[in-house]
Amino acid sequence: MLNLILSIVLAGLIHEMGHYTAALIFGYRLSFKRHGVRFVWDMPQEADLGQQRVIALAGFGAEIIAALLIGWLLPLYPIVTVVHLLSYRFYSGDYNDFRWL
Repeated sequence: MLNLILSIVLAGLIHEMGHYTAALIFGYRLSFKRHGVRFVWDMPQEADLGQQRVIALAGFGAEIIAALLIGWLLPLYPIVTVVHLLSYRFYSGDYNDFRWL
């Protein structure tokens, strides 16, 4: 049970840190706000389309890389990552990472 809880919490943190880090690389800062039970952010309007795509994809990209790196330590983390990716479109609403693709 601890493995599952830790995997879920880490998936959320790693996902958002992926967005944040990608934005920082391009010189932007994301501000997170609470939206129901989730934390969301707004895409920097100054970012060009290519930068927006990288920032948007960096969340799941970071999760997938983390699954490869820490999956041996937290065996449920890769499963949580896949479930998150597959279920994302059902709950993401207006704050869908894929709308910039």
